[in-house]
Amino acid sequence: MRLTNTPRAGVSRLEAIVVVHLVVLTGLLLIPACDQKIRTLAARTQSTNNLKNIALSMHAFHDANKRLPFNGTKAAIGGDYKSGSWAFQILLFIDQQPLFNAPAPTTDVPAYMCPGRSRPSTQAGLGAWTDFFINNYINDPANASKPDNPDRLVMLKDITDGMSNTVVAGQGNISTRDYQAVGGVVGSHNIFAGGSAGTMRAGPDWVKGQPLLVTLAPDTTNPPNLKAGGWGGPYPQGGLIAMGDATVRMFAYSLSPQTFGELLTPTGGEKVQLPDS
Repeated sequence: MRLTNTPRAGVSRLEAIVVVHLVVLTGLLLIPACDQKIRTLAARTQSTNNLKNIALSMHAFHDANKRLPFNGTKAAIGGDYKSGSWAFQILLFIDQQPLFNAPAPTTDVPAYMCPGRSRPSTQAGLGAWTDFFINNYINDPANASKPDNPDRLVMLKDITDGMSNTVVAGQGNISTRDYQAVGGVVGSHNIFAGGSAGTMRAGPDWVKGQPLLVTLAPDTTNPPNLKAGGWGGPYPQGGLIAMGDATVRMFAYSLSPQTFGELLTPTGGEKVQLPDS
């Protein structure tokens, strides 16, 4: 009988080694991508918590002062909530009393910074900055894009569209070129100054009965509608927005400009179907 060679079942030691190396290499290549996803999720979670605390602090300010915080029209004076921006006014309610009483800005406030941008802390003397902004339509619906207008006394009862259907604060967009800037960032401003210094976001003037069209846009080197109209942020999924009931939602950048505009106005009377977060 003549013997013939037949294929041997299984794999050789060399083949096994090659397979193991390929598995390890694939895992190493995936680690940076997984790490980035984890970092982004952690940053988004912290930003969400920051915005929720801001919204809750606005309620606490209202309970203490019988009005909502507002954009402010002049430089802050230590201990005087009537000066400075909304972010200065609520410092007492986010455990920042020393900064509230300080005669001059000296430090940053972590609760006002977005970790998704990995921006450096501000230097002493440059002041505290905010990546989050008040919805100026709750201050003056008819003139929200004119931040130097006199502030109106507004109470929670004046938000007739309902707290869960009205934006009170959110994340504004800035240029990605400014991510490593310490101060002087367009669209991210000193909390000690209100008015046109930019601690508010709005959009075009709204005329009751006409649709308000305001868009969300991600941070880019040159984001649209920077400053007064610039809602958005660094997260690819959408912009983080705090509603009047202190819930925080992420609205996709594809959200209808009219729908987002309806959520900004507190007295428009619109029947808005909230999109999924």
